[in-house]
Amino acid sequence: MRFYRVYFLICLTFITSSCAIQDYIMSGAKVTEQFFDTDDGERIAVRYWENVKQPVDTVIVISPGLFQNKDTTVFRKIAKDLVSQYDVMVIDYRGHGRSSGQVYFGQKEHLDLHVVYQFAKSKYAHIGAVGFSLGGVITVKEESLNNMADSVVLISTPYDLAKAERGFLNPKEFISAVGIAVQNQELKTPIRLGPVNLSEKPVERIGSITNTPILFIHGQSDAIVSLKHSWELYHHTVATKDILIIENGLHAEKLYLADPYLFTSLLIEWFNFTLNPVQSVAANSEATIPVT
Repeated sequence: MRFYRVYFLICLTFITSSCAIQDYIMSGAKVTEQFFDTDDGERIAVRYWENVKQPVDTVIVISPGLFQNKDTTVFRKIAKDLVSQYDVMVIDYRGHGRSSGQVYFGQKEHLDLHVVYQFAKSKYAHIGAVGFSLGGVITVKEESLNNMADSVVLISTPYDLAKAERGFLNPKEFISAVGIAVQNQELKTPIRLGPVNLSEKPVERIGSITNTPILFIHGQSDAIVSLKHSWELYHHTVATKDILIIENGLHAEKLYLADPYLFTSLLIEWFNFTLNPVQSVAANSEATIPVT
């Protein structure tokens, strides 16, 4: 029992980060922090990456998972890789980073995503959504309720939060997580937990998404949310769909870290294909991709 308590503290102090990055101009992008107020009174922080080299009509809205936020190293890298093609918004969900509130495990976070989508709809012709793990749960809920995204990518998303394996102590997952945190020196403020309610079931919602193409990406060796979860969601999806299995891949953002170029290329190819109105996507395809 003591080991579990120690491990939980490691998760809180090593894996999370609430560092504040000042607004700045980098090569090809203007990077700012924006705040949005939700209908239930929370203030949500978003890292906004704008492509300044060329006009774009598409924004990619990224939903990190539990213990991650808009300013952790991995999500800064993902945004930087995508901003060459699109504008990018990365969300601090309530209870994370510089947003207010507490974590509600998908019960209320769709309100955070909704207010970001409202801004995006006012400015862009197309919205692409990327949800990692719990962020995928939130993405499915919001899309099923309001149908505001034009294309979705779900990465390591559980079909039922209560049935996720949560194998944080799996040696590969644990060593990878701690190594990433130490390497990036992300020893910052922990997340703020609200009531633990794991009743959200994306598998019961995803069938109501009928017009939004969905790509599932999952690591074959994911011990936190096993591969069966994406398969279950895939089989219940009635919209245009595709599934990519990363051979030997671990959980969520670790898939990006294993091969940033491949991961980014998959997202760009999917969004360019599904957001182009003159092309159609071949539904119900499946692929396994090796990653060394």
